[in-house]
Amino acid sequence: MRTFSIVLLLIIAIEHLFIAFLEMTANPKKQAKAFGVDVEFLKQADARISMANQGIYNAMLAVIIILGQWVFTGTNTIYANLLFSSFVSVVGFFGGLTVNKKIYFVQMTPGLIALIISCMSLYM
Repeated sequence: MRTFSIVLLLIIAIEHLFIAFLEMTANPKKQAKAFGVDVEFLKQADARISMANQGIYNAMLAVIIILGQWVFTGTNTIYANLLFSSFVSVVGFFGGLTVNKKIYFVQMTPGLIALIISCMSLYM
Protein backbone atom coordinates (compact mmCIF):
# COMPACT_ATOMS: atom_id res chain seq x y z
CA MET A 1 0.00 0.00 0.00
CA ARG A 2 2.88 2.36 0.80
CA THR A 3 4.44 1.75 -2.61
CA PHE A 4 1.11 2.41 -4.32
CA SER A 5 0.82 5.68 -2.39
CA ILE A 6 4.28 6.75 -3.54
CA VAL A 7 3.54 5.85 -7.16
CA LEU A 8 0.30 7.86 -7.09
CA LEU A 9 2.08 10.88 -5.66
CA LEU A 10 4.82 10.66 -8.27
CA ILE A 11 2.18 10.54 -11.02
CA ILE A 12 0.56 13.62 -9.48
CA ALA A 13 3.97 15.33 -9.41
CA ILE A 14 4.49 14.59 -13.10
CA GLU A 15 1.04 15.97 -13.84
CA HIS A 16 1.92 19.17 -11.98
CA LEU A 17 5.17 19.50 -13.92
CA PHE A 18 3.15 19.27 -17.13
CA ILE A 19 0.64 21.86 -15.86
CA ALA A 20 3.53 24.13 -14.85
CA PHE A 21 5.08 23.74 -18.30
CA LEU A 22 1.79 24.78 -19.93
CA GLU A 23 1.34 27.72 -17.57
CA MET A 24 4.88 28.99 -17.93
CA THR A 25 5.80 28.31 -21.56
CA ALA A 26 2.79 27.51 -23.75
CA ASN A 27 1.33 30.10 -26.06
CA PRO A 28 -2.01 31.69 -25.11
CA LYS A 29 -3.96 29.58 -27.62
CA LYS A 30 -2.74 26.31 -26.07
CA GLN A 31 -3.30 27.67 -22.56
CA ALA A 32 -6.85 28.74 -23.44
CA LYS A 33 -7.63 25.26 -24.74
CA ALA A 34 -6.02 23.49 -21.77
CA PHE A 35 -7.48 25.66 -19.03
CA GLY A 36 -10.78 26.82 -20.55
CA VAL A 37 -9.87 30.50 -20.36
CA ASP A 38 -10.49 33.16 -23.01
CA VAL A 39 -7.49 33.45 -25.35
CA GLU A 40 -7.79 37.25 -25.52
CA PHE A 41 -7.47 37.43 -21.76
CA LEU A 42 -4.36 35.23 -21.85
CA LYS A 43 -2.71 37.51 -24.41
CA GLN A 44 -2.61 40.35 -21.87
CA ALA A 45 0.77 40.97 -20.21
CA ASP A 46 -0.68 40.77 -16.69
CA ALA A 47 -2.38 37.46 -17.47
CA ARG A 48 0.87 36.06 -18.90
CA ILE A 49 2.69 37.03 -15.69
CA SER A 50 -0.08 35.52 -13.55
CA MET A 51 0.03 32.26 -15.50
CA ALA A 52 3.81 32.05 -15.15
CA ASN A 53 3.51 32.74 -11.42
CA GLN A 54 0.90 30.02 -11.05
CA GLY A 55 3.17 27.73 -13.06
CA ILE A 56 6.09 28.15 -10.68
CA TYR A 57 3.83 27.18 -7.77
CA ASN A 58 2.81 24.00 -9.59
CA ALA A 59 6.44 23.26 -10.46
CA MET A 60 7.54 23.73 -6.85
CA LEU A 61 4.71 21.51 -5.60
CA ALA A 62 5.90 18.80 -7.99
CA VAL A 63 9.51 19.20 -6.85
CA ILE A 64 8.50 19.00 -3.18
CA ILE A 65 6.45 15.84 -3.81
CA ILE A 66 9.32 14.19 -5.67
CA LEU A 67 11.99 15.18 -3.14
CA GLY A 68 9.72 14.17 -0.27
CA GLN A 69 9.86 10.57 -1.41
CA TRP A 70 13.62 10.49 -0.78
CA VAL A 71 14.06 13.02 2.04
CA PHE A 72 11.60 11.40 4.42
CA THR A 73 11.92 7.82 5.63
CA GLY A 74 9.57 5.25 7.11
CA THR A 75 6.30 6.53 8.50
CA ASN A 76 7.40 10.12 7.90
CA THR A 77 7.09 9.46 4.17
CA ILE A 78 3.43 8.58 4.69
CA TYR A 79 2.81 11.72 6.74
CA ALA A 80 4.50 13.81 4.05
CA ASN A 81 2.35 12.13 1.40
CA LEU A 82 -0.76 12.91 3.46
CA LEU A 83 0.29 16.55 3.53
CA PHE A 84 1.13 16.68 -0.18
CA SER A 85 -2.06 14.94 -1.29
CA SER A 86 -4.06 17.25 1.00
CA PHE A 87 -2.49 20.28 -0.69
CA VAL A 88 -3.33 18.92 -4.13
CA SER A 89 -6.90 18.08 -3.09
CA VAL A 90 -7.60 21.51 -1.57
CA VAL A 91 -6.07 23.38 -4.50
CA GLY A 92 -8.00 21.15 -6.92
CA PHE A 93 -11.24 21.82 -5.05
CA PHE A 94 -10.69 25.58 -5.15
CA GLY A 95 -9.69 25.48 -8.82
CA GLY A 96 -12.78 23.47 -9.71
CA LEU A 97 -14.94 25.88 -7.76
CA THR A 98 -13.46 29.07 -9.21
CA VAL A 99 -11.95 28.30 -12.62
CA ASN A 100 -13.14 25.16 -14.39
CA LYS A 101 -15.12 22.13 -13.24
CA LYS A 102 -12.67 19.89 -15.14
CA ILE A 103 -10.14 20.58 -12.37
CA TYR A 104 -12.24 18.50 -9.98
CA PHE A 105 -11.47 15.46 -12.13
CA VAL A 106 -7.94 16.30 -13.24
CA GLN A 107 -6.46 17.55 -9.97
CA MET A 108 -8.74 17.06 -6.97
CA THR A 109 -9.77 13.45 -7.62
CA PRO A 110 -6.20 12.09 -7.98
CA GLY A 111 -5.26 14.03 -4.84
CA LEU A 112 -8.16 12.52 -2.90
CA ILE A 113 -7.32 9.02 -4.11
CA ALA A 114 -3.69 9.50 -3.05
CA LEU A 115 -4.90 10.86 0.30
CA ILE A 116 -7.11 7.82 0.92
CA ILE A 117 -4.38 5.37 -0.13
CA SER A 118 -1.84 7.20 2.06
CA CYS A 119 -4.23 6.98 5.03
CA MET A 120 -4.72 3.29 4.41
CA SER A 121 -0.97 2.72 4.22
CA LEU A 122 -0.63 3.93 7.81
CA TYR A 123 -2.52 0.84 8.95
CA MET A 124 -1.27 -1.77 6.49
